[in-house]
Amino acid sequence: MLGFIRIRLEDWVGAEAAAEELRQYDSERSRQLHAAILLSQENFDAGIEVLQNLPEDQDRRSASIAVLMVTYLREGRMAEAITFLEDILAEDPENVQALGLRGNIFAIQRKYAEAEANYLRIIEINPSNGDAYTALSRLYAGMGEREKSETALLDGFAASPKSPVLMSKVAHLYEARGRFEDAIEIYEKLYRRAPNSLLVVNNLASLLSSHRADDRESVERAYLIASRLKPSELPQYKDTYGWTRYLKGEYDEALEKIAPVVEALPENPWVHYHLGMTYAALNRAEEARRHLEQALEFSEKISFFPPHETIVETLKSL
Repeated sequence: MLGFIRIRLEDWVGAEAAAEELRQYDSERSRQLHAAILLSQENFDAGIEVLQNLPEDQDRRSASIAVLMVTYLREGRMAEAITFLEDILAEDPENVQALGLRGNIFAIQRKYAEAEANYLRIIEINPSNGDAYTALSRLYAGMGEREKSETALLDGFAASPKSPVLMSKVAHLYEARGRFEDAIEIYEKLYRRAPNSLLVVNNLASLLSSHRADDRESVERAYLIASRLKPSELPQYKDTYGWTRYLKGEYDEALEKIAPVVEALPENPWVHYHLGMTYAALNRAEEARRHLEQALEFSEKISFFPPHETIVETLKSL
């Protein structure tokens, strides 16, 4: 850690001293620190040469390969990267890391068939490899194959139901398809696994408050967990926090949080809906009408917008 701090300070002499001291305790980590010094000095050839001497320990070997690939790609040395990975695969044809990295490089080069073959090979070796399904889905999305992209996600989720990345992506897919209860179920599991993730907190509270607003217990739960979002300046988090306050009748605080979000997300129908309903609750009819009408206008661009009827009825009452 001291060595890397000195690298950031461009204290090359101090960083080298840390690497030398580390050598007596852990020669492999010392070597990686030495390579980092060379790469930070833009001495790429020397740094690559150090990293290419891969360690026997699998975890450290994987770390060295990852750093080396970042270096190759940063320098645009694609052909060398492919050659290096193919040397690894010649020795170990089932090296999942090398297959995945080679697939990623092919995807960058838009060699879609080659990238697909690498990802499918990983799945063949390890059918529960969530990263391979995620990469395959991303590849198909880049090719404009939306249906295949979604199928890859769902197949991956079936094969690896505990993968946090796949859980999050499938929950987002379910939400886009209007399967809100299924999305909530996944986010409840994610929340139990990662209760400190503000992204998970926001998405769960948002779903509960948006799609179970008539259920008192769900509103209470959304209100409670969204409280952790109060200090955040992220527009989406402020909107979620504000809406949960609205549902509990705290209209002034809801307005304080939601009103600025419109500037950051001007075409988001949910934000206009939340702000319009808050203005309506505060008897500010003109402002409420403007935002509710904008919510209807912008909602035409999305597949599912459950508050449509509520907005129509509220506009009539105004």
